[in-house]
Amino acid sequence: MWRTAYEVISRRLRDDEATCLNYGYVGPDAPLDPADPEGPNRALYSHVAARLDLRGKAVVEVGSGRGGGAAHVARTFGPARLTGIDIAGASVRAAARIHADVPNLAFRRGDALALPLADGSVDAVLNVESSHCYPSTARFVAEAARVLRPGGRLGLADFRMADDVDALDAALARPDLRLDARTDITDRVLAAMAALEERKRAMIARHGRLGGIAREWAGTEGSLIRAALRDGEVRYLSYVLTKS
Repeated sequence: MWRTAYEVISRRLRDDEATCLNYGYVGPDAPLDPADPEGPNRALYSHVAARLDLRGKAVVEVGSGRGGGAAHVARTFGPARLTGIDIAGASVRAAARIHADVPNLAFRRGDALALPLADGSVDAVLNVESSHCYPSTARFVAEAARVLRPGGRLGLADFRMADDVDALDAALARPDLRLDARTDITDRVLAAMAALEERKRAMIARHGRLGGIAREWAGTEGSLIRAALRDGEVRYLSYVLTKS
């Protein structure tokens, strides 16, 4: 279902319309570029990546979508190479086309539950607002641990129903992964949603046939996800873990 949804989204969106498909982040640890309309979206990546020491490292983003976040990390945090992996072929093609000018960045199709990477082949795994789509978070985390080198780090940010947070914590609690940081960033994400409201409404208006589905997906005011985050029924969390 999710793969089909993102195939459709990537085909419908213009290359200059949206390259970061997340709810965003506004906080002091992730400065915003006022000239960048997707600044809060990229700031979510800055929040995750800044804690991972990526300079000169081999990095993979799982669930890279249209590549805006991966491109931001490749340009800003100095990895030797960054590979974005996504299950939706249309998203991979769009990302490769849009970000062809970033020399240390590549994209390929792959399944988060069966990563097309060798054991111990990367220094860091990024996973930003993607794991809620997976049939099994635990299987993804096992794959992330498999491809990380000893001392490699996993940075994850995503939302869950409040009743499912314990299950997410349990999926990340592996003997080969040390939890370094766990942060509730719900308020930061809500601030970003408010900052992106006008832009998202304009984008939805350009794709009017999608109607209420698009409003829910975008998290605009009046959407169920926005209300659930505000009421505490959904929480947005970020994690940093290190492979032992």
